[in-house]
Amino acid sequence: MLIGRWAIFVSIVTLPLIPRAALVAKGAENEGDFRALCGLINLASNSEDHAALLARVEDTAANIGAISLAVEYQSFSDLERATKDWEEIADDRKHSHETNEGHRKFWTGARSKLGGPEKDKYAVWTGSALSKEDKRKVANAAERAEDCMKDNDGLWRILKETSIEKNLIEALYGSGQQNGEVMRGTYGRKDVCGRGIFAGSLAGLALSIDLLCLCGASGSAVESDQGCCAECEKGGNSDTWIPSQAGEERWGYLKHQCEKIGSNAELSRKSLSDAMNLLLKRLRPSSTRGMDLTVLGKFEGNLATGCTGIIKTGQGRCVQYSVSNVKRNNPTLPWLEKMKAAADAIDQLSAIDARLSELEDEIMALNTKHTKIRPGRGGGSPHSGSRGAEGRNKWPGSPRLEQSNGNREGISESVVGAAVKNDEGDGGDSSPLLECNDYKREQTCAGLKAEMGCEWNGDACVAATRRRAIRSRVNNLQTPLALFLLL
Repeated sequence: MLIGRWAIFVSIVTLPLIPRAALVAKGAENEGDFRALCGLINLASNSEDHAALLARVEDTAANIGAISLAVEYQSFSDLERATKDWEEIADDRKHSHETNEGHRKFWTGARSKLGGPEKDKYAVWTGSALSKEDKRKVANAAERAEDCMKDNDGLWRILKETSIEKNLIEALYGSGQQNGEVMRGTYGRKDVCGRGIFAGSLAGLALSIDLLCLCGASGSAVESDQGCCAECEKGGNSDTWIPSQAGEERWGYLKHQCEKIGSNAELSRKSLSDAMNLLLKRLRPSSTRGMDLTVLGKFEGNLATGCTGIIKTGQGRCVQYSVSNVKRNNPTLPWLEKMKAAADAIDQLSAIDARLSELEDEIMALNTKHTKIRPGRGGGSPHSGSRGAEGRNKWPGSPRLEQSNGNREGISESVVGAAVKNDEGDGGDSSPLLECNDYKREQTCAGLKAEMGCEWNGDACVAATRRRAIRSRVNNLQTPLALFLLL
């Protein structure tokens, strides 16, 4: 009994001292390196739709520009004529298009809005919809939005040449490669992945190749527990990887194993830096005498024979990078450079998106005070910008300005009537105004507290009571109001 208790005591004391590798399931000797590399692969693979982010930025900028033009005209018909004959807009809005891509995007986008299928929604901004002071505020906000686009001229030019998606595809598959197309090596695995003090011929060119060097099966019984994860040597990676042959199925299988250990992090310069630092910490020298940390993956002794896929004396399952590409203070692996370019563009676009959304909200809030056109009726919502009440892309049908005998050059009577009915009763329609929950930004919600009774509850904009239009019988009278007052 005493011996049994002593054995239990020894086990408890010494268990934490056992190397972690001994506790890992078979097939996971390269697990730590695999996880580090997968972190970068997942960042490059799982990021959001960046084309949609760019489109949203351009749409918001165009909406702001279109509104800033609309408030300058007394009638929508005047605005339409000016839009058709762009030369009538006699200022510098069109003259610097060739020198600044951001400027060009802002004003050509605005022109497209005013001449496109959504043009009618800008009618509520013409004529006397706003006071002079509020028109000045619109112009000021539009100027700041234009400056935001102009100041990022370099970004627009870069994205015009190379999209974010293209950079990420090339990070995964190599420069000039198509999406899903794995590079092939001319020679054997040790030449492709590295040997001795020499980097692999394809090492660092594509994340897919690096993953195959690290985790591709070698088909040898010796390496039965030398893989990257418990499931990594099954399915598409159950046979020997030969670099000169198609590797798409093998890559797809291993990439799926990466996804199982992934996070929800989106690509940014910070998330990329964090993931890269984890990888750099996993690197080791190619020999016991070496000082340069260049090898990812396990090997024994040195790499005299090379990264063959088998972990034994002079060999390993690994990928060896060039010394100049993995300097701790400035790593420059080709796939990393592609990811840096993509991350920088994403960070800039996200900042621009936030800035333009704030400016759009400023402008939209002005019109609610003056022309409270109901959504879903004959009139459109002046507060619905490029993405709805706060940018959700839900412009209802807006009133079309019509020529009338008594209002040829101003806002049509249908628009004015809708605005008046909104405040004084519409004679029959009791559909609600925009409600508090139509607003998704805390700042906008707080600004509408006095007018609409909106409050921010921490997650959403809410109101204790629901504002509805007041029914009135005045608008149903057939007798002119002036005659009624004389009686």
